Amino acid sequence: MFDSDLDIEEGRVYPGWQQPFEASVLNIVPEGLHLLVSIPFPRPLDLQDFKMLTGYGIFADEYPLVIWKFGKNFLLPTPCNPEFERQENPNEVADFFSDVRTDFSRVMIDAHGIIRVLRQTRLNPEFMKKLHELWTLPGTNWKKYNDGLGYTFQTPTHHLWEKAISFGS
Repeated sequence: MFDSDLDIEEGRVYPGWQQPFEASVLNIVPEGLHLLVSIPFPRPLDLQDFKMLTGYGIFADEYPLVIWKFGKNFLLPTPCNPEFERQENPNEVADFFSDVRTDFSRVMIDAHGIIRVLRQTRLNPEFMKKLHELWTLPGTNWKKYNDGLGYTFQTPTHHLWEKAISFGS
């Protein structure tokens, strides 16, 4: 499904990994969306949950925030700033917004950048259409996106999920 330029494989170091961090990053790649999650010391439960995508949604307040549900225990809100993506990867973003691509890859790395989980799937086309719609709203000030999310991340994750437009996996 994914023929990305990234040479990613479980047990190998994630390409471009430089130092430990704890965060998630959602990127637009030629095939669709790519989620990178870094948990320095993932527990077996984290690994097992991350393998199972059980739902996903969009929390849309001032700015949209994608929320992923893995297994029974793992809710992950993930920011993505399409304006930043346009600056970094203008061709991929233009292609991404020209049609609805549903391919999705997700990777979890540990403190050493070792790929612990690699999964590829397809996302619900309605989810992707809604994401396109929110990411291309005219007049959205994407330069303030990161500042606008500051207060959102102070909200408990399950409250964000309750208010999200959710989609099945």
